[in-house]
Amino acid sequence: MDGLPDIDNFNCKDEILKIPPILWNFIFRICSTDNEEKVLKKSQFNWNLHYSEPLFNIFRMMPRLYILSCIFHLQNSQCVQPLHLLCTDIADKFSNSSSTFLSINARLGAGISKDSLRRYITNRCRELEKKQRYIFSDSFIVASFDNLDKNQAYSVVCAGKDRSGFHGTTIQTVVPKPSQKINMFDDSNLISNLNHVNQTSIEHDISEVPNSRDRKLEKGIIQKLVNPDDKFGLPQVKKQNKFSDMSPSDLKETAAEISEWDEFYRSVTKYGFSKNFFKKENIVLPGIKTFFSIPVESTEKSDFSSVAILDETADSKDTVLKVLNILYDKFQVGQLTNYVIVVGDGKSYDHLIKLKSEYGEQMDWVLAYPGDWHILKNVLPIFVKIYFDAGLRQLATKHHHGATLKVLTECSKFAVTHRFFIQAWEAVMRHQVKSFFEYKSCESPYDIQISDLILNIISDMSLDEEEDEVCKTDVWEKVCEKKKEIFTFFTDDLLEEYKTWRHENSSVNQTFAFWDNFVHLDFMAYLGLFFSIRSRNWHLRNVSLKKITCLFHAFDRQNYQRLIPYHLADLHTFPEPVIQHFTAGCFSVSISGKHLYSVALDEAHEMEINLKSKNALNSFSQSSLANLTFYLPYRAKTLHNLKSELQLEREEGLYQREGTMSYVKNAEKTVCEYMSNLETSSLFDINCNEHLHHIFTRTETDHEQTDSLINYRKYGEEDMANYLKCFLFRTYETAGKPPSRKRRNLKTFAPIKITIHKQKKEIKDQNTVISCLRKKIAFSKHSGNAVKDLDQFLQLPRALCDAEGIPEKGQKATAANVFKNIYSDAFLLQVPKAPLSSKTTVIIDGMFIINTSPLASHQTFGDYGDFLFNRWIIKYYNQYTANEVHLLFDDPNRNGVSPKDIERTRRNTVVQEPVVRTCISSDTPLLSNWRNFIAVRHQKRLLVNFLSEYFLSLSLTYFSTNQCCFVTAGGFDDDRKDRAISILKGQVVDYDLASG
Repeated sequence: MDGLPDIDNFNCKDEILKIPPILWNFIFRICSTDNEEKVLKKSQFNWNLHYSEPLFNIFRMMPRLYILSCIFHLQNSQCVQPLHLLCTDIADKFSNSSSTFLSINARLGAGISKDSLRRYITNRCRELEKKQRYIFSDSFIVASFDNLDKNQAYSVVCAGKDRSGFHGTTIQTVVPKPSQKINMFDDSNLISNLNHVNQTSIEHDISEVPNSRDRKLEKGIIQKLVNPDDKFGLPQVKKQNKFSDMSPSDLKETAAEISEWDEFYRSVTKYGFSKNFFKKENIVLPGIKTFFSIPVESTEKSDFSSVAILDETADSKDTVLKVLNILYDKFQVGQLTNYVIVVGDGKSYDHLIKLKSEYGEQMDWVLAYPGDWHILKNVLPIFVKIYFDAGLRQLATKHHHGATLKVLTECSKFAVTHRFFIQAWEAVMRHQVKSFFEYKSCESPYDIQISDLILNIISDMSLDEEEDEVCKTDVWEKVCEKKKEIFTFFTDDLLEEYKTWRHENSSVNQTFAFWDNFVHLDFMAYLGLFFSIRSRNWHLRNVSLKKITCLFHAFDRQNYQRLIPYHLADLHTFPEPVIQHFTAGCFSVSISGKHLYSVALDEAHEMEINLKSKNALNSFSQSSLANLTFYLPYRAKTLHNLKSELQLEREEGLYQREGTMSYVKNAEKTVCEYMSNLETSSLFDINCNEHLHHIFTRTETDHEQTDSLINYRKYGEEDMANYLKCFLFRTYETAGKPPSRKRRNLKTFAPIKITIHKQKKEIKDQNTVISCLRKKIAFSKHSGNAVKDLDQFLQLPRALCDAEGIPEKGQKATAANVFKNIYSDAFLLQVPKAPLSSKTTVIIDGMFIINTSPLASHQTFGDYGDFLFNRWIIKYYNQYTANEVHLLFDDPNRNGVSPKDIERTRRNTVVQEPVVRTCISSDTPLLSNWRNFIAVRHQKRLLVNFLSEYFLSLSLTYFSTNQCCFVTAGGFDDDRKDRAISILKGQVVDYDLASG
């Protein structure tokens, strides 16, 4: 568009070429330094050609260009100069759109006025809106959205603002591989519609956007973004399960995935072997990612574009609906495409799949995809819970301090925690490899063939013996380039021998098995997911995800234990062309263009639109933010381009930093220090304690900890299988609602956390005790009595009565909790198992077991009696190999007046239910409301009489040949009222006679 400069692609050299050569050369000569004059005299200077130094110096050229921009601006302020416009736009951003500052800046001639800037922004937004109205491409496109939080850490409380900073939602599209055309996979539906798109007409529409003097966008443009048209209407009344035709076997690892995993596992294992041998020769190799990224290969860069920035948080269903409505318009669903891949973090993905379930076919075009980077982030806290307090904490506390140690403990920064676990894993693995080769040298003559072959490769490089020489970048690059040749030295027979050695020691040593699981399964799966993203390996990504999923179930990660199985099942419903694009690597994107440095789709969202928008966003009001929705991505691109032009933006990527000598040496030094500490531990020590214990303190775990740490994968797989069966695929056989999942709460080496609630309660109790002591002392002074005589203020103990002497009438469970808090040592969480040589008696409270409500399958009192007998009598007899089982019922009003009898009388006055049973037998049908039935005293007593007789008859059969004595008392109203009746060796006798 004529008269509207494109400042997002500002280039100093291009702007210089737009200036008349004579004018430019004149300014250059009068501003040149002595050194520049010397260089100029040696060159062929021509007044009619733009002169520039052989080495373009941006720090000298930019001020000259600014001088000329000031001259042109002074000559005609209506003709906006790109550099003046750019300076004003940046000043607007960093001054928080201060009108005073921009006015002073304009009066000094350093920029344009704020009104001119607003008019430029308005016209630019109108042009961008026209340009970005539709999203179409012949390449595979993925959309993503996420939260954008600006200045969240600096929130102002009670400062007259409803909130501080900006908390909104960003929407971005990315073409992972521009060369991967849609038609390469014969997506005929999409191709036929794209062929009707007239690119020329859209470009014509953009060129026809007229300049405007308005400083605000039209309301229609803003309305489309703030309140887009609803494309979905109301959700369906009945939700449908689209996985009803699937089974858990559909989520098992495929042959292609197993093949990729085996190849990855072998390569990583051989990497550990290589590091072990090269360390002996003082050859320092880089970390695992840099090691596999050499020789440097290129991968196709991805194209990114911003769609919108909304002034609403992404973690709500309404915002997600708005995002989908915007994408529906942008992608022209049904015309230009039939489906859109939408990526979100864990919470956003949860909203997406819930909306798809609610709206059914109306949202079939949405292909929800979870962010792989967020999955990686949520695996690390699980590793911290399992392994950090098992020995890794000692490594962290010795080599990291302050903020870094806090980050590792809290797992609050992904990059720091990830780097620590990568280095700790390498140290543990290399320690195990070292132990293995030490074992080989003990068992047989040491096999030096591998070492000789590696030394031959090193000798070909003509290296000096000094350590600084063997740590040079070109040295390890040559070694890494020969890694395929080096890997051939480690034969399959050696790997099989290594595997056998590991399995043999794991079977006899729990600590060995625990850390072997960390090296070769848990963290290997995490590493596989990490490498699959970086290398764009789809099959490796899926198999690693399947190996990780059970960890979320085992350690009660409520969101991801649902979302990942759903995602794996949902992939089976994706169109085949989409899966083929993913297989070709389009589930990951490349910003740098370097192999093994690709990033996940959600990670790219953070690195691109979120990062650039944070740098460009200032504290605009809500109305101004709505006007600048289109302009914010443009401003972000402008700022990023200017910083790059001024050499303020670090262009070198992570791949360059990780390949420097200092980085590699520091990383290797850290790993070696970890290994040095592990030498003092019992890690992979075959001759140490066989039970699971802490590798540094040698503290053994208790039974519950051992069971949790050894079997957590088994428990996770069981929970995942139940979730797939009962909730996702709904293939469970029982009718009705599926059983709810209970939290595992597995115990690890980590100490039990003291919650804030418990801390507050302890402080409150301490303050209460202090207050009571003060009152006691004050009362002692007032009354003249000794303090020791004031311990009892009430006639009745406070454990039974309140301050007025009224008996406490709380539920038994509540009272038990109170006593448990006061007398914690008197309560056992688990009944200890008696020695086999001792005699055991089980005593059961009969009034407690009848509160168990009958199941739906129970039709008569006989069915209910069989259930109680198996659940209580048989179970505890088998569990404790009991010699006697006693079942005791309450027999009220037997020993005079008691508080219990008074309480029963009080309760009876509340019951309004009539007596519906005068006798009970095994064939009597059960009532529908069990609580109302036993609330009537007479009916409850009839039930006790029935169960006493029925249990005796059942015991005659079950204990006829056993050496167990079944005893019951309190449940008879005949001549046996005061007697305890027992079953011993198939006979009914009085217990006093049987025991005598």
